[in-house]
Amino acid sequence: MCILAGALLSPPCTGYAARGDFDVAVVLGAGMAPGGRLYRSSLDRIAAGVALYESGGARSLHMTGGITRNGGPSAGAQMARAAISMGVPAQAITHEGASYSTLQNALFSKPMLAGRGGFVLVTEGLHLSRSYLSFWWAGIRPASLCHSSRFRVPDPDTRMGAVGMLVREVLAFWFNAARASAWSVATLAGAQGPGLDAILE
Repeated sequence: MCILAGALLSPPCTGYAARGDFDVAVVLGAGMAPGGRLYRSSLDRIAAGVALYESGGARSLHMTGGITRNGGPSAGAQMARAAISMGVPAQAITHEGASYSTLQNALFSKPMLAGRGGFVLVTEGLHLSRSYLSFWWAGIRPASLCHSSRFRVPDPDTRMGAVGMLVREVLAFWFNAARASAWSVATLAGAQGPGLDAILE
């Protein structure tokens, strides 16, 4: 139920500036094709973040998303380039490009968000509940949330319709909970190194 609540009850990012003034809008990646073309959902999320920046609702943007092939660009870097092409100054954007999951989006963005002001999380409404809990688990609680669209826009490369997206999100919600718990237990046991973060992929 909380997954659908995020989709149906969260506010849209457009026109959201009047409700709060945030230091950062954190825009989560939605994947890209191996050649570096951002999926439609990623572009929609970027546009929502840019709208927040342009309206004064956020003073900066942070993009997060990893690579799809060795040697290729990261989604975070491609998202930053897209935001720059939409008119956002490069100095107003940070990004990380090592994450392969929402949990890693949160964990790997934490050092870049530490010490900064409140941030608003930007993604689809259906993805907001899992995203919020991922950032809460990582120890960086969003000040607010807004959606780029209520449900993820299908991309030709993903070949997944609305029902498939909903089923995927429900499964990912519980899979994330299991992975986050395993990572936390391993950390308490003293585990370190790349293998630890691989639990979250």
